[in-house]
Amino acid sequence: MQYLQKGRSAGVFYLPFRIKPLRVIKQVLCMFACANGPELRRTKPELAHFVRNREERHLPDDVRVFAFYSIGDRSRSSGLAGLLTGFGTNSPRRHLFSETTFLPFEFVLSLGSPPPDERLTDITFFRG
Repeated sequence: MQYLQKGRSAGVFYLPFRIKPLRVIKQVLCMFACANGPELRRTKPELAHFVRNREERHLPDDVRVFAFYSIGDRSRSSGLAGLLTGFGTNSPRRHLFSETTFLPFEFVLSLGSPPPDERLTDITFFRG
């Protein structure tokens, strides 16, 4: 977080680190489970199966996880929400998503729809 706050004007910077991507995405999905309560488990039981089974790498095709840096000063979570963009045009789009922030990262879970913002980084491939 300190690097982000100090480097705001830099635009892009490189920080080398090592992670275990499968563990990261499972932890992120646990955060979404907390933000959404039992309804998410009822709606998408495959997510609970994915998180609980250490070696499981399969996520449904309509589930995508995105990440980006957040330079805010608060963590937050929101359950599933809907957004309609392009209303009244020839190309309206619906978005069904949930957000959770644990500084310095913010994550978006998208279900069966494109991300609410095309600038987000898709990390669904962390599943392996």
